[in-house]
Amino acid sequence: ITGKADLAGKVASVQTGTTAESGCQDEGIDVQAFAANADAKAALTTGKVDAWVVDNEVALALSAEQNGKTVVLDEAMTQEPYAFCFRKGSEDLTLAFNEIIDAMIRDGRMQAIFDSYGVPYVAPEM
Repeated sequence: ITGKADLAGKVASVQTGTTAESGCQDEGIDVQAFAANADAKAALTTGKVDAWVVDNEVALALSAEQNGKTVVLDEAMTQEPYAFCFRKGSEDLTLAFNEIIDAMIRDGRMQAIFDSYGVPYVAPEM
């Protein structure tokens, strides 16, 4: 498996209710969905599925743990922005946070942070 196209006829483990699940289904990839990502990971490491579709950073951490027994593909399955949530009633904190994040997006600092870690960055619609 070297890319998305190679998953045709294979089974990928995913966490139920995630964009990994819907993205695979949209691509016509057979999925085995698990309530917990740890179980989706175990399905891959025990050979019950052909691939595990999960966030890039999680996949990289697993691959490092596996000492070369797994590989993270260069081709992303999906691209989506990260999100933050705050406790209800935290309007002041939310406003201050949003102002800082907006400024970092506008001046390129957010892109630079992602670039420094080699992580794909998907800018939110402003």
